[in-house]
Amino acid sequence: MATAASISRFGEASAFALGPHSTLELRSFDAETVALVVDGTVDLEVAPRAKNQRFYVVAGDSTIEVRGTRFAVKHDASGTLVSCQHGLVAVHANASPDLMVGTARKAFVAAGHTVAEAHAVPLTAEELTSLATATPWSVPGWADL
Repeated sequence: MATAASISRFGEASAFALGPHSTLELRSFDAETVALVVDGTVDLEVAPRAKNQRFYVVAGDSTIEVRGTRFAVKHDASGTLVSCQHGLVAVHANASPDLMVGTARKAFVAAGHTVAEAHAVPLTAEELTSLATATPWSVPGWADL
């Protein structure tokens, strides 16, 4: 059952949907940091964070950090794909400079490659529509589970 403290950490307007055959591990969940580890696909809507709060999705060697946005992460043996419907996400890996992925853009970091080798490119109309129609679960609904 969701508690008031857990909702405030995740964000009352936050939501997620886990894709088929995907796993999601809760690595950290405290007042300063929410960190999830994904293998497969997760669609997320993240409510704006307070100044001292961080929200991370770890996918293989990449870490995606957001402050408040709607995005998806797909991680498999070929690499990590980050697609952003709106907002801005930063993709970190090793000592590479961050790769910024903004509204209606995507970036693919191939397995065995660095973030510095990847580039953000526009989403196709079909990809943007698919991302917009995915239905993440909102946190208030968790209390009924």
